[in-house]
Amino acid sequence: MTKPWRKKLLCYVLVLLAVLVLLVVVAIDGFRVGSVKLPEVTQVEKVVHLDQGWPDGWDVGGKQWFHHASQGTFLIDYNWFLALERPELSFVRSLKLFSSPEYLHRFGFIPSESNEEYNPDGLPVGFTVEEDFKEPYTDAKPPFRVLGFTCSTCHTAQINYKGTAIRIDGGPGLADLLRFRKSLAIAVFYTYLIDWRFERFADRILGNDIDADKKEKLRQELKEYVEAARRDGSDGDGNDIFTVEPGFGRIDALGLILNRVFGGIDAHNKAIVNAPVKFPHIWDTPWFEWVEYNASIRTPLVRNIGEALGVGALLNTDPNKGELWDSTVNLTNLHLMEKQLAGERPFDGLKSPKWPEDILTELEPELVKKGKNLYDRNCIECHWRIDDVEAALEAEDETITNKYWTKPNRFGRRFIQFEETTFNLERIGTDPGQAIGLGTRTVVLEAGQTTEIGAVALDVVTNRVRQRIFQEMGLFDPGREEERMDWDGYRVTWEDLSRENAEHLEFIAAGKDEPRTYSSVFEALKRAGDSFVRLGYRARPLNGVWATAPFLHNGSVPNLYELLSPVSERSRRFYLGNREFDPKHVGYLKHSFKHGFEFDTSITGNHNTGHEFRNRRPDEAEFVKGVIGPGLTHEERMALIEYLKTL
Repeated sequence: MTKPWRKKLLCYVLVLLAVLVLLVVVAIDGFRVGSVKLPEVTQVEKVVHLDQGWPDGWDVGGKQWFHHASQGTFLIDYNWFLALERPELSFVRSLKLFSSPEYLHRFGFIPSESNEEYNPDGLPVGFTVEEDFKEPYTDAKPPFRVLGFTCSTCHTAQINYKGTAIRIDGGPGLADLLRFRKSLAIAVFYTYLIDWRFERFADRILGNDIDADKKEKLRQELKEYVEAARRDGSDGDGNDIFTVEPGFGRIDALGLILNRVFGGIDAHNKAIVNAPVKFPHIWDTPWFEWVEYNASIRTPLVRNIGEALGVGALLNTDPNKGELWDSTVNLTNLHLMEKQLAGERPFDGLKSPKWPEDILTELEPELVKKGKNLYDRNCIECHWRIDDVEAALEAEDETITNKYWTKPNRFGRRFIQFEETTFNLERIGTDPGQAIGLGTRTVVLEAGQTTEIGAVALDVVTNRVRQRIFQEMGLFDPGREEERMDWDGYRVTWEDLSRENAEHLEFIAAGKDEPRTYSSVFEALKRAGDSFVRLGYRARPLNGVWATAPFLHNGSVPNLYELLSPVSERSRRFYLGNREFDPKHVGYLKHSFKHGFEFDTSITGNHNTGHEFRNRRPDEAEFVKGVIGPGLTHEERMALIEYLKTL
């Protein structure tokens, strides 16, 4: 080959490389390759807060406090979060900050006003800042400023209708937490990987205090964060734990809690999380005897500790690293939040929202009347009317009270009972994933010990966290029992119930007048623990149900009309992430939109079966799994929906 040919070939290669580089630039900047795909946010003209019994003048700081008070959780260094650029790649575009409210709203988070004390940077509802966060380990770094989540992240709803946003406290949120966490990890990874991006980040973090050693330390910390995020998303063998994508408004909360609490004890305690449930609405919940979907947890404080651990509170499970069961859980704020939700007596706290006729549609009285009759025939056996439950508390006839409420404990407190309305999987027929997962999963509670059912182990750990903090506060001191019971939501402790049942056993053994048997006493004791495994789901009163779409525990049915329809008529696929409301069928609009989450009900964990109204076929037995009532005509469904709007 002659020299001119070499030059010509080199030119061709250089041109080809230039074209390839140009194509890469176009792909990255034009088609946003490497970027996280998120839906655009629909703008609203005004925001309306419905009256739910919460005045602005709370002693603890009003709604802003509830929306932003720390539970002791840790997502990321707060200053990092403010300095991170979005998880995008670009050669020519100026990248905006991850923390901008406009960008965060695209994950489904709800806008919130800035507040110097609780929300200094105007982050969305549910984001918290803790100024002096201290890790619970002997080798912990000095206290630092952290970003966290609080319970309002998942339990505040917003419904949009024709330019008006209706804000609903305690309603099911619509955030995509998994996509947010993955996007945050990608943003940190890009910052660690790309030098010029890291330089911008380091300038924002270190400012005038920048030098080579501090920059290198910062880069190493970024690397450790990325590696921890990778471990958090995988099981003990390195496999992805998210086999069922939850999408907007859902998460496998109990599965993740078990992973995060027990994964530090043994890596193989981590398991696939494949039973997403929708974020539940929480009005009236503090007065429920059992507070989870499957009636598996009895004590609100225990549930709230588990929730805090699940979304980022740190827990030491290694005696070599510090005090065992020491944690960052902010029990004081958890207690205050629960008190604010509950009120001093039943129905004095957060109330369910009333259908806003002036914003949505006016109710039709004749249709409501017809719907009430249908409700009495088809629904009330499982879903009591909250008005009846409230009236029963004051009834002179004890048999009426006892239908809805537990017998008063030694502090005179009653709770709404669910023994009669917690139905097994064969009866209700809905997707069994959440109930079976909690009831069958096992974990190693402590290194070298035998395994325990996950629900039981979680009960033990959350109570150890509670007991440790109570001990530090002196709540076990003589004379402070009433105060301690207030923190426990006046649920009599398992230890007290054990002593009471032991007395009954002594009566039985002595042949005294005791109507119960050994087996009944032991069964009562088993059901009185803070956790109890049930293969079923709890039915609750339906006040405010209009504001809680999508429906069923896993959010697999988009609106009330489909919930009252045979499974064959329900959407097999629909889209989540759009807040625009459909007041006719009562649910969010379900049509396809750009970068929305496609909900596929054929996937295990997403099944939309059960809770079905349809007529039995001639060849079917009298009992058909999941069929709870006869088929309803279109007119009957619309009448029943109209009545449900009034609850």
